[in-house]
Amino acid sequence: MFRRGRALRDPVTITLDGAAVPAERGEPLAVALIASGRVTLARSPKLHRPRAPTCLRGGCDGCLARVDGVPNVMTCLRPAAGGERIEVQNVVGSRQTDLLQVTDWFFPQGIDHHHLMAGVPGLSAVMQSIARKLAGLGRLPSAALPVEPAARLDVDAAVIGAGP
Repeated sequence: MFRRGRALRDPVTITLDGAAVPAERGEPLAVALIASGRVTLARSPKLHRPRAPTCLRGGCDGCLARVDGVPNVMTCLRPAAGGERIEVQNVVGSRQTDLLQVTDWFFPQGIDHHHLMAGVPGLSAVMQSIARKLAGLGRLPSAALPVEPAARLDVDAAVIGAGP
């Protein structure tokens, strides 16, 4: 189990599914959740297995959660400011017990939502909608996201894809 090595210097409070969680201002939300013993943040889309932060650098999808109504936020990259409302994703039930695990009995290899009832007139669209919700792909943000302003950069040379 993880624990903090020192007391919080600038404590703030965030919430995970309505429960208050202490955090240090500026630390990644995922780190605050892990330090409070809340490791499972999501479920895998197809098999609904527990997901947790693994890389803490934005390279995996284990820390994805809904933050303040916005889905698929990488909590390992979002600094705590206080007041953030975090909700787990792809879960029917709770973080600890996902009721959709019952689908393992019927679909032991996972749900292939791309081909589920494909080609059946009338039923195909309905099944696609249900499959998208089961896979966690059907719930949009709670409110419209603000428009990000564009920026123009004038450079002599641009190297793309070469890393830092």
